[in-house]
Amino acid sequence: AALKMLLRGTGLSIAADDGAMVTLHWSGLAGPSPAPAVIPASPVAIAPEPILSNARIGEVVVTATKTGATNLQQTPMSVDVMPGLQITRDNIYNIKTLQNSSSSLKVNISNVNLQIFIRGVGGFNGAESDVSVYLDGVYLSRLTTVMQSNFNDLDRVEIIEGPQGTLFGRNSTGGAINLISRAPTDVFRFSNTLNLGNYALIDETAAVSGPISDNMQAILSVSHTQHDGFLHNVNPGVGNPQAANRTTVRGQVRW
Repeated sequence: AALKMLLRGTGLSIAADDGAMVTLHWSGLAGPSPAPAVIPASPVAIAPEPILSNARIGEVVVTATKTGATNLQQTPMSVDVMPGLQITRDNIYNIKTLQNSSSSLKVNISNVNLQIFIRGVGGFNGAESDVSVYLDGVYLSRLTTVMQSNFNDLDRVEIIEGPQGTLFGRNSTGGAINLISRAPTDVFRFSNTLNLGNYALIDETAAVSGPISDNMQAILSVSHTQHDGFLHNVNPGVGNPQAANRTTVRGQVRW
Protein backbone atom coordinates (compact mmCIF):
# COMPACT_ATOMS: atom_id res chain seq x y z
CA ALA A 1 0.00 0.00 0.00
CA ALA A 2 2.88 2.36 0.77
CA LEU A 3 4.43 1.67 -2.65
CA LYS A 4 1.13 2.45 -4.39
CA MET A 5 0.97 5.79 -2.61
CA LEU A 6 4.49 6.63 -3.78
CA LEU A 7 3.65 5.72 -7.40
CA ARG A 8 0.42 7.66 -7.46
CA GLY A 9 0.39 10.26 -10.25
CA THR A 10 3.60 9.00 -11.90
CA GLY A 11 1.98 6.71 -14.50
CA LEU A 12 3.60 3.65 -12.90
CA SER A 13 1.61 0.73 -11.48
CA ILE A 14 2.46 -2.57 -9.87
CA ALA A 15 2.20 -5.36 -12.47
CA ALA A 16 3.36 -8.23 -10.25
CA ASP A 17 4.50 -8.60 -6.67
CA ASP A 18 5.59 -12.07 -5.51
CA GLY A 19 7.06 -10.82 -2.26
CA ALA A 20 10.65 -11.05 -3.55
CA MET A 21 10.53 -8.96 -6.73
CA VAL A 22 8.22 -6.15 -7.77
CA THR A 23 7.43 -5.55 -11.46
CA LEU A 24 6.29 -2.08 -12.43
CA HIS A 25 4.21 -1.10 -15.45
CA TRP A 26 4.24 2.33 -17.00
CA SER A 27 1.09 3.41 -18.81
CA GLY A 28 2.57 6.68 -20.11
CA LEU A 29 -0.27 8.65 -18.60
CA ALA A 30 1.11 10.53 -15.70
CA GLY A 31 -0.99 12.74 -13.57
CA PRO A 32 -0.30 16.38 -13.12
CA SER A 33 3.07 16.85 -11.56
CA PRO A 34 3.23 18.96 -8.51
CA ALA A 35 4.22 22.52 -9.07
CA PRO A 36 7.87 23.15 -8.29
CA ALA A 37 8.57 24.96 -5.10
CA VAL A 38 9.54 28.54 -5.61
CA ILE A 39 12.31 29.76 -3.35
CA PRO A 40 12.29 33.52 -3.01
CA ALA A 41 15.59 34.98 -4.07
CA SER A 42 17.47 36.66 -1.29
CA PRO A 43 19.09 39.96 -2.03
CA VAL A 44 22.75 39.57 -3.02
CA ALA A 45 25.14 42.38 -2.28
CA ILE A 46 27.19 43.20 -5.35
CA ALA A 47 30.58 44.62 -4.54
CA PRO A 48 31.35 47.79 -6.46
CA GLU A 49 34.15 47.64 -8.96
CA PRO A 50 37.46 48.85 -7.57
CA ILE A 51 38.38 52.34 -8.55
CA LEU A 52 41.82 52.40 -10.07
CA SER A 53 43.95 55.21 -8.80
CA ASN A 54 45.84 57.37 -11.21
CA ALA A 55 48.75 57.59 -8.80
CA ARG A 56 51.95 56.02 -10.13
CA ILE A 57 55.07 54.84 -8.40
CA GLY A 58 57.87 57.30 -8.84
CA GLU A 59 60.53 56.25 -11.32
CA VAL A 60 63.73 54.96 -9.73
CA VAL A 61 66.80 55.09 -11.96
CA VAL A 62 69.62 52.60 -11.42
CA THR A 63 72.95 51.87 -13.09
CA ALA A 64 73.31 48.30 -11.84
CA THR A 65 73.44 46.85 -15.35
CA LYS A 66 76.51 48.88 -16.35
CA THR A 67 74.69 49.83 -19.57
CA GLY A 68 73.67 53.31 -18.51
CA ALA A 69 70.80 54.57 -16.39
CA THR A 70 67.69 52.37 -16.56
CA ASN A 71 64.31 52.29 -14.87
CA LEU A 72 64.35 49.96 -11.85
CA GLN A 73 60.99 48.39 -12.78
CA GLN A 74 62.36 47.51 -16.22
CA THR A 75 65.74 46.21 -15.02
CA PRO A 76 65.98 42.38 -15.15
CA MET A 77 67.95 42.14 -11.90
CA SER A 78 67.16 41.77 -8.22
CA VAL A 79 68.17 45.19 -6.90
CA ASP A 80 67.30 46.91 -3.63
CA VAL A 81 67.64 50.67 -4.06
CA MET A 82 67.71 53.31 -1.35
CA PRO A 83 67.58 56.88 -2.67
CA GLY A 84 69.32 59.76 -0.97
CA LEU A 85 66.12 60.99 0.68
CA GLN A 86 65.63 57.64 2.40
CA ILE A 87 69.28 57.55 3.45
CA THR A 88 68.85 60.89 5.21
CA ARG A 89 65.43 60.05 6.66
CA ASP A 90 66.51 56.66 8.07
CA ASN A 91 69.81 58.08 9.38
CA ILE A 92 71.92 55.69 7.32
CA TYR A 93 75.43 57.04 7.79
CA ASN A 94 77.70 54.01 7.21
CA ILE A 95 77.78 50.43 5.96
CA LYS A 96 76.70 49.11 9.37
CA THR A 97 73.45 51.11 9.52
CA LEU A 98 72.69 50.25 5.89
CA GLN A 99 71.32 46.88 6.99
CA ASN A 100 68.55 48.59 8.97
CA SER A 101 66.74 49.44 5.72
CA SER A 102 67.40 46.26 3.75
CA SER A 103 66.01 42.88 4.79
CA SER A 104 68.46 40.97 2.58
CA LEU A 105 71.61 42.65 3.95
CA LYS A 106 73.50 41.60 7.07
CA VAL A 107 76.69 43.27 8.29
CA ASN A 108 78.88 41.86 11.04
CA ILE A 109 81.80 43.78 12.53
CA SER A 110 84.23 41.90 14.75
CA ASN A 111 87.27 43.89 15.87
CA VAL A 112 88.64 45.13 12.53
CA ASN A 113 86.96 42.48 10.37
CA LEU A 114 83.94 43.43 8.29
CA GLN A 115 81.72 40.63 6.99
CA ILE A 116 78.86 41.42 4.60
CA PHE A 117 76.10 38.95 3.74
CA ILE A 118 73.37 39.29 1.11
CA ARG A 119 70.57 36.73 1.28
CA GLY A 120 72.70 34.74 3.71
CA VAL A 121 75.66 34.44 1.33
CA GLY A 122 78.84 36.33 2.14
CA GLY A 123 81.82 36.39 4.45
CA PHE A 124 85.31 35.80 3.12
CA ASN A 125 86.59 33.54 0.39
CA GLY A 126 90.26 33.52 1.19
CA ALA A 127 91.44 37.13 1.42
CA GLU A 128 88.55 38.59 -0.61
CA SER A 129 85.02 39.34 0.48
CA ASP A 130 82.16 37.45 -1.15
CA VAL A 131 80.25 40.75 -1.38
CA SER A 132 81.91 43.53 -3.36
CA VAL A 133 81.56 47.21 -2.49
CA TYR A 134 81.92 49.91 -5.14
CA LEU A 135 82.02 53.68 -4.95
CA ASP A 136 81.04 55.34 -8.23
CA GLY A 137 82.08 52.21 -10.10
CA VAL A 138 85.47 51.85 -8.33
CA TYR A 139 86.02 48.64 -6.39
CA LEU A 140 86.91 49.17 -2.72
CA SER A 141 89.25 46.30 -1.88
CA ARG A 142 90.02 47.38 1.70
CA LEU A 143 86.91 46.72 3.76
CA THR A 144 88.50 48.40 6.77
CA THR A 145 88.25 51.66 4.83
CA VAL A 146 84.60 50.95 4.10
CA MET A 147 83.96 50.16 7.76
CA GLN A 148 85.54 53.37 9.05
CA SER A 149 84.06 55.72 6.44
CA ASN A 150 80.74 57.49 6.75
CA PHE A 151 78.36 58.12 3.89
CA ASN A 152 78.37 61.69 2.64
CA ASP A 153 76.05 63.23 0.06
CA LEU A 154 75.07 59.99 -1.65
CA ASP A 155 72.55 60.00 -4.46
CA ARG A 156 71.53 56.38 -3.86
CA VAL A 157 72.72 52.96 -2.74
CA GLU A 158 72.13 49.89 -4.89
CA ILE A 159 72.24 46.44 -3.28
CA ILE A 160 72.48 43.86 -6.08
CA GLU A 161 71.39 40.47 -4.80
CA GLY A 162 72.78 37.19 -6.07
CA PRO A 163 76.08 36.11 -7.63
CA GLN A 164 77.75 38.66 -9.90
CA GLY A 165 80.27 38.06 -12.66
CA THR A 166 82.96 40.40 -13.85
CA LEU A 167 80.44 43.07 -14.83
CA PHE A 168 81.76 45.40 -12.14
CA GLY A 169 85.37 44.25 -12.32
CA ARG A 170 85.51 41.14 -10.12
CA ASN A 171 83.46 38.09 -9.25
CA SER A 172 81.33 38.13 -6.13
CA THR A 173 79.35 35.17 -4.86
CA GLY A 174 77.00 37.02 -2.52
CA GLY A 175 76.29 40.17 -4.50
CA ALA A 176 77.44 43.76 -4.80
CA ILE A 177 76.82 47.10 -3.13
CA ASN A 178 77.06 50.24 -5.27
CA LEU A 179 77.50 53.58 -3.55
CA ILE A 180 76.65 56.35 -6.02
CA SER A 181 77.57 59.86 -4.94
CA ARG A 182 75.52 62.88 -5.88
CA ALA A 183 76.50 64.49 -9.17
CA PRO A 184 77.19 68.23 -9.57
CA THR A 185 74.10 70.36 -10.09
CA ASP A 186 73.33 73.16 -12.52
CA VAL A 187 72.11 75.40 -9.68
CA PHE A 188 73.76 76.31 -6.42
CA ARG A 189 73.13 73.85 -3.60
CA PHE A 190 74.49 73.72 -0.07
CA SER A 191 73.77 71.23 2.70
CA ASN A 192 75.16 70.78 6.19
CA THR A 193 74.38 68.21 8.88
CA LEU A 194 75.77 68.22 12.42
CA ASN A 195 75.28 65.36 14.90
CA LEU A 196 76.36 65.47 18.55
CA GLY A 197 76.31 62.60 21.01
CA ASN A 198 77.89 60.91 23.97
CA TYR A 199 81.59 60.06 24.11
CA ALA A 200 82.15 63.62 22.82
CA LEU A 201 80.80 62.69 19.40
CA ILE A 202 81.03 65.33 16.70
CA ASP A 203 79.83 64.19 13.28
CA GLU A 204 79.43 66.82 10.57
CA THR A 205 78.94 66.54 6.83
CA ALA A 206 78.74 69.38 4.34
CA ALA A 207 78.42 69.62 0.58
CA VAL A 208 78.37 72.51 -1.86
CA SER A 209 77.51 72.18 -5.54
CA GLY A 210 76.83 74.45 -8.46
CA PRO A 211 78.09 75.82 -11.77
CA ILE A 212 81.55 77.32 -12.02
CA SER A 213 81.23 78.31 -15.69
CA ASP A 214 78.71 78.09 -18.50
CA ASN A 215 79.51 74.45 -19.29
CA MET A 216 81.16 73.21 -16.09
CA GLN A 217 79.72 72.16 -12.73
CA ALA A 218 81.48 70.99 -9.58
CA ILE A 219 80.67 69.54 -6.18
CA LEU A 220 82.73 69.35 -2.99
CA SER A 221 81.77 67.13 -0.05
CA VAL A 222 83.48 67.12 3.34
CA SER A 223 82.86 64.80 6.27
CA HIS A 224 84.43 64.84 9.73
CA THR A 225 83.86 62.40 12.59
CA GLN A 226 85.48 62.31 16.00
CA HIS A 227 84.62 60.73 19.34
CA ASP A 228 86.33 59.32 22.39
CA GLY A 229 87.13 55.66 22.83
CA PHE A 230 84.42 53.33 24.04
CA LEU A 231 86.86 51.59 26.39
CA HIS A 232 89.25 53.03 28.97
CA ASN A 233 92.91 52.13 28.61
CA VAL A 234 94.69 52.08 31.98
CA ASN A 235 98.14 52.22 30.37
CA PRO A 236 99.55 55.75 30.73
CA GLY A 237 100.23 57.67 27.57
CA VAL A 238 98.08 55.36 25.41
CA GLY A 239 94.77 56.50 24.05
CA ASN A 240 91.50 54.73 24.58
CA PRO A 241 90.67 52.08 21.96
CA GLN A 242 87.98 52.56 19.31
CA ALA A 243 88.37 56.34 19.33
CA ALA A 244 87.90 58.14 16.00
CA ASN A 245 89.20 61.31 14.41
CA ARG A 246 88.90 61.15 10.63
CA THR A 247 88.08 63.52 7.80
CA THR A 248 87.10 62.67 4.23
CA VAL A 249 86.95 64.99 1.23
CA ARG A 250 85.45 64.17 -2.17
CA GLY A 251 85.19 66.36 -5.23
CA GLN A 252 83.70 66.01 -8.71
CA VAL A 253 83.84 68.14 -11.82
CA ARG A 254 81.50 67.72 -14.80
CA TRP A 255 81.75 69.46 -18.12
